[in-house]
Amino acid sequence: MKRNAALLFAAFGLLFPALITILSARENPRERAFPYPQSPGQFNERAALLNINNISLWIRDTGLSAVNPNDWSPGVKYPRGSATVVYQDGIIWGGLVQDPDTALPKLRVGGQTYYAGTVAGPYPFPRPPFPHRNIYRIRRDYLTVSDAELYLDLAGLLEGWDFYTITQKDIDSLRARYQRDWNEWPVQSGAPFYDLNQNGVYEPEQGETPGLANADQVIWFVCNDSDPGVAASLYGSPPIGLELQGTLWGYKSEGALGQAAFKRYRLINKSNFAIDSMFIAQWSDVDLGSYYNDFLGCDSLLNLGYCYNGKPLDDEYQAFGLPPAAIGYLLLQGPEVPSPGDTASFNFRKILDYENLPMTSFWAKATGSVIGDPTLSDYAGTLEWYNLLNGCLPTADTANPILYTHGAGPHAGRPTKFPLNGDPLSGIGDIEGEGVNLSPGDRRLAMCSGPFTMPPGEMQEIVIALVGGIDPQGDYLSSVAELQNNAREIKRRFDSGLFIPGAVHSAIPIGGRVTELRVQADLGGLSGVTGCEVEFIPRVGEESPFTLTLFDDGAHNDGAPGDNLWGNTAQVPNKKYPCQGDLRVAAPQGAQTLAGILPHVRLRPAPQLRNWRVAWENGRQDGLINPNEKVHLVFDIYNPDSLNALDSLEVINPEGAANFNFLKYAGAIPPGAVNQINRMEFELLGPAQGDSLRFRFRVRSDFHSEVHYAALPLRMWRPHELWRDTLEVAALSGFPGNLLPVVADPERLTGHEYLVEFEEDSAAGAVRWRLSDLTAGALLLANQEIGSSAKLDYPVADGIEWKVSSPLPGIAGKAPGDGIVEVAYAGSPLSEAQWDDQGKPFRGNTVWHNINSTREYYVSAGGGSGNINRLLNYIYLAAPRDFEIRFSEAGGFAVYGFENSMICSAPFELWDIGIATPGDPSDDARMIPFVFSQAGPQAQWGWATGADPARHFPASDWIYCFDPADSSPGSASYDLFAQRCSQFGGPGGVYNGPWGEVINGYGGLAYPLGRVTICDYPPNGAPPPPGTVIRFVTTKPARPGDRLKVLAPKTPFDPNAPLGFELDQNYPNPFNGETRIRFYLSKAAEVRLDIFNLLGQRVRTLVNGRMDPGENLAAWDGRSEAGRRVSSGIYFCRLQGEGRATARKLVLVR
Repeated sequence: MKRNAALLFAAFGLLFPALITILSARENPRERAFPYPQSPGQFNERAALLNINNISLWIRDTGLSAVNPNDWSPGVKYPRGSATVVYQDGIIWGGLVQDPDTALPKLRVGGQTYYAGTVAGPYPFPRPPFPHRNIYRIRRDYLTVSDAELYLDLAGLLEGWDFYTITQKDIDSLRARYQRDWNEWPVQSGAPFYDLNQNGVYEPEQGETPGLANADQVIWFVCNDSDPGVAASLYGSPPIGLELQGTLWGYKSEGALGQAAFKRYRLINKSNFAIDSMFIAQWSDVDLGSYYNDFLGCDSLLNLGYCYNGKPLDDEYQAFGLPPAAIGYLLLQGPEVPSPGDTASFNFRKILDYENLPMTSFWAKATGSVIGDPTLSDYAGTLEWYNLLNGCLPTADTANPILYTHGAGPHAGRPTKFPLNGDPLSGIGDIEGEGVNLSPGDRRLAMCSGPFTMPPGEMQEIVIALVGGIDPQGDYLSSVAELQNNAREIKRRFDSGLFIPGAVHSAIPIGGRVTELRVQADLGGLSGVTGCEVEFIPRVGEESPFTLTLFDDGAHNDGAPGDNLWGNTAQVPNKKYPCQGDLRVAAPQGAQTLAGILPHVRLRPAPQLRNWRVAWENGRQDGLINPNEKVHLVFDIYNPDSLNALDSLEVINPEGAANFNFLKYAGAIPPGAVNQINRMEFELLGPAQGDSLRFRFRVRSDFHSEVHYAALPLRMWRPHELWRDTLEVAALSGFPGNLLPVVADPERLTGHEYLVEFEEDSAAGAVRWRLSDLTAGALLLANQEIGSSAKLDYPVADGIEWKVSSPLPGIAGKAPGDGIVEVAYAGSPLSEAQWDDQGKPFRGNTVWHNINSTREYYVSAGGGSGNINRLLNYIYLAAPRDFEIRFSEAGGFAVYGFENSMICSAPFELWDIGIATPGDPSDDARMIPFVFSQAGPQAQWGWATGADPARHFPASDWIYCFDPADSSPGSASYDLFAQRCSQFGGPGGVYNGPWGEVINGYGGLAYPLGRVTICDYPPNGAPPPPGTVIRFVTTKPARPGDRLKVLAPKTPFDPNAPLGFELDQNYPNPFNGETRIRFYLSKAAEVRLDIFNLLGQRVRTLVNGRMDPGENLAAWDGRSEAGRRVSSGIYFCRLQGEGRATARKLVLVR
């Protein structure tokens, strides 16, 4: 991790000189948009930001944590200055309060989640006189820290403002605030300080200073739960009577400590009652980058709960050029409970005959699962939380708690308090996305610890580290590995009074049957060690464990004799599955075992992906990788292990062009064998320039996992301007939008006419397509699958990529509801100037959750959340037809068909306007309107009878569009319906006729569109005027029999003409053996190809003579004209010929 933090801190360092220049040159900052604070010098006195290292975290004086107080956006960033990782977090406690007042429940829960159940300040509320500030922030270098670093500090505090508006005065104000908080540090209320003489009295004159644990930045706050209203707002519980003192700190470090924010919470029972069966939990709504693609995991041995990306890519991290990070909560010190013979930690000291409880359960919440969030502001939430704290599902039935079950792995279906405790790196155990566990999405977690008791006046202390992990050169799972490494290192270093040994290993395959294993263990903090060994235990499978004895004699890959650096080397037969190394140390004071000190040891050679080949490309069809060209690559898999078969293999491609390219090989690869893979296509995008396409990928095999790197040569190509142009489509039948012909290789264009035909594949139950060259009378492609989007990759034939897609039935448009448009208002068609951007493709103004052209109404859906799916219950009956609601003077009848069948009058007509024929009334058929009212049926269709659940403005009765029994153009079925309405008494009467004679309910009461509401904005009580038309444009799925024709242009190239005079970049570059140099001539010519050094001295002549036109190839082996190996460095290759010259730079690395 050191290299990652160093990379980011180095980036900050590069900014410092520029920042100083900016500060000296800038005056008169512009007014800022945020309401509080009004200027950088006016800081938020109720919140503080911990941002001394690579992680930044907001905290409020009420204990509400990890939310930005400026705009209530996610308030934790990792790495600092990049993407957010936590939306909000907090501490929850719950227990049985021995309060004799029987009117109050004994079971109570408090703390902070989305609301704070605590108020700022010490207990009680209303509190006695106390400084108005309840949160303080210091850094120990405030007197000497540079202005440039304080500038970055301000940039975090004032996120969202233009950094160029920060002035020197602002920086001076920040320094002064640090000094103020240092001088006013509230030690009298519990803020920590360095008590040098251990007398419990703060004595600055004796050199005692504010701070904790040698931290570089510290925040302290105090809050309490004594306000009944505030406490109940969280989960309906009365207060317990607790004061919470929080200390947050961080280290200005590039190592593991610099990837963490530390939090110490002290709970003090200020009530008069004991609390039994008490639990405490760290809760978090983790949002790692984009919130919708997260996974969770836990490590009960490490006391770690964490979040990582469920996919290789994340939009927010991609914006910074980074793979997704991982973030976790590490319980360093749990509540203390009596335990004779054990030792607990409290206030960085050891307490005999006590122990610190570990994480005793883990809660994982995935959006979309049956596991819900505890109910806010209701006592049911208290009951749900107490079950949760006990490691059970958050139900309100505390008498019948239900344990979680593992969702995947060998223990799937078994009860557990630690769901998702598998290893996502190796795929071992219960991990997200496997078994019945859900796919990536929004997540919440809680790490719980208990039970314990709290008599009146007692204090409990827990310490948690919020830890990040990222490897800029790795992938999303590399971040998990970095997080785990950082967490282990922090756990080792947390208590400086306890030395925990460390160990490293290397495993080097020798031949195909054995692996050389080297182990070193640093036992420098232990005295009198008499022996040391590592037992290697298979993490899966039934292979036998083995033990490696370590030595400290200077002869076994250890160090100097007697330096307590123990080691050994052994050749071990290859093991199929990964092992865990447990370190056992013998010493006079007793034996010590550290399980999992080497958590993942591979003792077999990794599989190799090689012989990469181009299987598809959207550019020049030459089987090579060209600049800016997307390619699909296939490869061979080599199993170099001569002892063990390769039984499982997955390849994960994290590159941006891949769109989560996950390849899984079905079958086994025998020992030492090579399997040629032609169906697993690896998607990549060629770089714009350079000599090669360099990429990374993760390989998971037999529960091993690692990142691999590769580079493939880039072939120079300057495409014609026709490349990626789209060609015109003519519909003989069907919809032109279902075909997008894109020029892939202009050199292969024919000028021919082509036909795409859709046909039914009855065996597959799907529609397929085929491509014919009408000019040549040839079938080019047959039985092709239809894609779901034109963004996907499709077959290339005759230099054209044939993107044949078919949308799912729905409302047309890029965003939900775009195709619901107003096309006329008050009798006048909308002019093009009245179309908005969303509605322009449909020649109107989008009105779905968007106000109309005159700002008087919008369209929504009744019930639920008012989203688009409410309209589309039977959308498969609608697409590809389009529909209109036409407000008219005459209006018509409607019926409350889902209620009491009351007839009402309605000021609109419903029309099926055919398939993509809005200007042709000859195929229009009038539909039958059903309506529904939340206020009850009435004789007039109700305007503003309800509230829109999406935007909360008055909403009309719901409108349902039923197909007429007679679907022929015209209004025959509606006329019969109107006749029956009049017979049954008109508005206010009850429709008593058979539905089947007027509607087509498809065997019931099914409708193409329904639950449409027209919403009054701004509320004025008036529906849209007559002559207003709202059109519903649906998607147009492909159908059997559709025929689309395309005329291709002729190629602009002469296939017999050679390329121009060009020199490609050598490959490979850099190189250390031989490199190849490709060049092109437009005609036969005398040519020289020379290598020069930086001094301009000719080193080698590779070509000197007459060469043919077209492509030519030369090679340089890194030797001089005399055959001597030249030194590493930069060289130049110069091509002369045809009266011209050009050169390229080469890098030789020995």
